[in-house]
Amino acid sequence: MKTQIIALLSLAVLAGCAGAGNKCAQNESDSATSLAGKADQLILGNIITMNEFKPTAEAMTVKNGLIQYVGTAEVAKALCDENTVVLDYGTNSIYPGFLEPHAHGHAAGLRMAGQAKLSGGIEDCVATMQQWMQDHSDKDIYSGGGWEPWTIENPTKEPLDAICPDKPMALSSVDGHSMWVNSAMLKLRGIDAAYAKEKGPALVHVDENGEPTGLLTESEAIAIATMGNHTIDDWKEYLLAWQDFAFAHGYTAAAEAGVELASPMSKEAYVALANEGKLKLRTFAYRLVADDNTTPEEEVAKAVEDSKLNSEYYKVIGMKIFIDGVVEAHTGWLTGGYNDMPGYCGLQRYADHDVAVRLIKAAGDAGLSVHAHTIGDGAVDFMLGAIAEAETTTGNFDMRNILVHLQIVRPDQIQKFAEYNIVAGTAPLWTPKSPSVLKQEIAYVGEERAEAAYPIASFVKAGAVNVSHTDYPVSTVVSIPRCIYMGVMRAKPEDPKASQRNAAECISRMDVLKSLTTNVAYQWHEEDHLGSLEVGKVANASIYTKDFLKDPIEEVANAELVATIVDGQVVYSAE
Repeated sequence: MKTQIIALLSLAVLAGCAGAGNKCAQNESDSATSLAGKADQLILGNIITMNEFKPTAEAMTVKNGLIQYVGTAEVAKALCDENTVVLDYGTNSIYPGFLEPHAHGHAAGLRMAGQAKLSGGIEDCVATMQQWMQDHSDKDIYSGGGWEPWTIENPTKEPLDAICPDKPMALSSVDGHSMWVNSAMLKLRGIDAAYAKEKGPALVHVDENGEPTGLLTESEAIAIATMGNHTIDDWKEYLLAWQDFAFAHGYTAAAEAGVELASPMSKEAYVALANEGKLKLRTFAYRLVADDNTTPEEEVAKAVEDSKLNSEYYKVIGMKIFIDGVVEAHTGWLTGGYNDMPGYCGLQRYADHDVAVRLIKAAGDAGLSVHAHTIGDGAVDFMLGAIAEAETTTGNFDMRNILVHLQIVRPDQIQKFAEYNIVAGTAPLWTPKSPSVLKQEIAYVGEERAEAAYPIASFVKAGAVNVSHTDYPVSTVVSIPRCIYMGVMRAKPEDPKASQRNAAECISRMDVLKSLTTNVAYQWHEEDHLGSLEVGKVANASIYTKDFLKDPIEEVANAELVATIVDGQVVYSAE
């Protein structure tokens, strides 16, 4: 039986490598050899493969961290011996390891292990920071993260000055696009009335006298987020905290969207952990490009240099740019402007068309892609135009550039995602109506645009590749079951009728699963490696108590994670 399976694998390999030359044949031959012999692990359960030709299975075997066989339990058991580890999950459902297409792992780890965790109103945040100061008096900068712009609008420095007049304090909003600081931090950064006038009120909020209020946004906020006396060992600790969190939520790989956002030491920490064998969460990194950058070719060259340190668990695959900000900070780029600020269309963080085209071309020439933050339709227009010119000029339509968030998008823009093979990064977890957030959305963009926000089905119907991201820690909820439910229902399971937003944009369960597995693997050019449970692919899997395709959707929302498997090894268990 073993000989028959290996022979069938060899035939598949030869078919896939036809015309590809000896290099492909050699690589696949090595892969086939690594699958020979008795299985290291046998995994049993209701297996949902995400392979359209064999959608379900009873069992799979693992050899050297790769999937050796997927099919019946009878055949799988014939590949085992007394040394094979059996992982029997009974009636629980086994999925390919879920993939996160856009997150900020290092920032997430920082919030988990290196910052005060903020919530509630101004008084709550101040009280939290007072305790943090007592517990971390050795810090040169007191930092916290998580306050909500729809709960605290336009905070000022005075409450922070009252508890911390001498040492700098910086509190990041939950979305990371705003920073609430005290006077000591303004002084440290050299932010005074003259500086505020130079940067403009969109970046440095001012009072009626032109003096900085203590609220900074976008690039000014991000510049402060990287400050503090964190060591490389601290950043490694933060990454391991993020890795544990991801595994405990069913994710086995993630994109780091702007690897330098959290710290200039972020890349070094990732590479060190990979070299030490401690990084098991496969990470696909996009190098950050500054808003005002005018030398994109040099930035791409830096990414190429970084990629020389690529490994199985950490890979630089592209460039990250911010085209605009966010609606809640009035920095999202909207062609129709803001209802509460007539004539104002938001912030254009990256607005030079020619420079953007050069960046896309240079990235494509280097085998990299561009990962763009686009909240508003103005930002989407900008990127669609730049990508269209770059791709039609070069003929390279397989870059798999991605636009993420896509809150305010017009119907006329959506078909272009399919035409230019642009990945649509959407967020099912953001689609339901939340009373506090919705009130602000309507005030800023109007009821019609608020109701139509965060389209998903339109991208799928147009034939675009759709991926579902959390943007953690921007999104404070991370849950595969809730993502499935919200993709299908666009509502909260606790109150589906009142919270549903634009039911016409609901997608099928299978489409949500694709957006968390195979489609993300495609985004990363990893479709031959990750995303489905097939022979020769990495043996990553996530096991849940419910069948996401068949069980009642209300039960799916409350499914529990049983285990997460990476390279055939259990890295998280609920037991």
